[in-house]
Amino acid sequence: MQKRPNPVAPALLALLATTLSCFTTDPAPPASSTTFSEANAWAHLEAIVNFGPRPSGSPANADLRDYIEANLQSLGLEVKREPFTDSTPVGDIDFENLFVDIPPNAPGADPAGLSLIVGTHFDTKIIENEDGSPNRFVGANDGGSGTAILLELARVMTQEDFQRTAPLRLLFIDGEEALNFQWEGKDNTYGSRYHANKLRETKQVPNIGAVVILDMLGDKDLKIFHDTYSRREILELFQEAAAANGLGQYMETRRMMPIKDDHLSFQSVGIPAVDLIDFEYGDQNLIWHTNNDTIENCSSRSLRNAANIFLAGYPALERWIEKQ
Repeated sequence: MQKRPNPVAPALLALLATTLSCFTTDPAPPASSTTFSEANAWAHLEAIVNFGPRPSGSPANADLRDYIEANLQSLGLEVKREPFTDSTPVGDIDFENLFVDIPPNAPGADPAGLSLIVGTHFDTKIIENEDGSPNRFVGANDGGSGTAILLELARVMTQEDFQRTAPLRLLFIDGEEALNFQWEGKDNTYGSRYHANKLRETKQVPNIGAVVILDMLGDKDLKIFHDTYSRREILELFQEAAAANGLGQYMETRRMMPIKDDHLSFQSVGIPAVDLIDFEYGDQNLIWHTNNDTIENCSSRSLRNAANIFLAGYPALERWIEKQ
């Protein structure tokens, strides 16, 4: 039997809503504006993945650049775009990095002191499906996780009560992925090589104290590798900070391996650099560079833990830079 609607109910509900609104209070403020928000980072990752595959030169890649720029501008930051064209195995491609420069705010800090660059790549790999269907690789972890973390770090590190003793550059890098399937020769790290070479050409290399690259940090089983190509002293700073802050289980200290990533571009021009990366995505890295790199295989908690490892080591890294 179908129930007849009660015409009085909507009026009662409206009256109740109006009455309750008179007694609402402002929401409680967050514990600290300098606390990394897991929810914010996850919302960024969801938005990034919704752009779909984002290989360099694609409309989705350009849309993501606009998203990154809009979010940085909402923090009052001046976004600098770095467009360039490079030859690749699939023809000439238009790339574009984005970065913001944030001055130090700590008492007595030298605005002309050695800078720290924190970077991540936002492009995704082109995966050719065996059935000939279009590329479906959305790179939630590889390309998405680092971008989501760095966008939320931008909010955290621009707060008035977040002390910065070194000039800071946040760098969003295009073209880390090879355009062919295999990583060979110069078919990789297009954006970071361009940025590093620009620093060298403009004689800015002596002004850069260190570079930290964030990559593939959304794996549910987070374990940041000990990359033997990374500058050992800097990597150990993060390992020690992680252990001191109850995050040591997320950093690998015994198993070591060399990892090729954007940090090598900066090392090639003489800048100390490290790669904070979890290069085992799924069992035996079986999710890496497959269509299974989706948000369902990522964890917001891993984004938070990886970011908090960076933030825990940040003061020690600034002190290390000051001594250079």
